[in-house]
This record gives sequence, structure tokens and C-alpha cells, in this order.
Amino acid sequence: PATLAFLYKDSALITIEGIVPKLLGNIHFFVWDPKILENEIVDVGRAIVQDVMERYDLHRISAFPPAFNKLALRVAVRCGFKYEGTIRQTFLQNGIYHDVMAYGLLRHEFRERGAR
Repeated sequence: PATLAFLYKDSALITIEGIVPKLLGNIHFFVWDPKILENEIVDVGRAIVQDVMERYDLHRISAFPPAFNKLALRVAVRCGFKYEGTIRQTFLQNGIYHDVMAYGLLRHEFRERGAR
């Protein structure tokens, strides 16, 4: 599986991992500069999703942001991802287990959203 990484203004990183052409990939949004604008990350995220979806003819892209990362949750939704569930206590940070939220975007949803 392929992995792609996109650094944005030295303030954010968007990665697509586990790409299996004609099947799936997993996207991650990392933002470490609180001054970065959410709209900028959404625009970049949408462009990356479009590029990867088309280049690899993916059926779906999944996102698994930690529940405490409100910016990543909003970015996923604004990029067209739909909430699919909660994976409980699967992310460990500073000795504390956190829930991870599961989001998915299917090819037909992506195409329908792009047609609007």
C-alpha cells in the first residue's frame, strides 16, 4: 500500500496511508499551529481527497481522528466524510486512553458532492 504526505505552510500535515488502488485509503489531519485557519485546511483536504480518489480510483477513504481533536473532526465532516462510529479507548496520549471517531467517504458520495 502507498502512503502520501502533504505539508501545509509548516503548520499542518495531511497524510493518506494504506492506499490500495480501486479499494481504500486512510486520511489523517495533523494541525500543530493553532493560528492556521480551518477553511484553509478544509480547502487543502478537499483537494487532496479529490486527487487521491481520482488518481487511485478509490472506493472509500476513511478518517480516524481522536475524539478530543475538534478541528480534525470538523475538517473531516466539511470534507464530506460521514460519521460511522466510535472506537473506544484506542488512542494513547500522555498516559491517557482516548476514543477515536470513525468517518468514511464513499466514491459515490464524493462524486455527488462534487456535482453540487
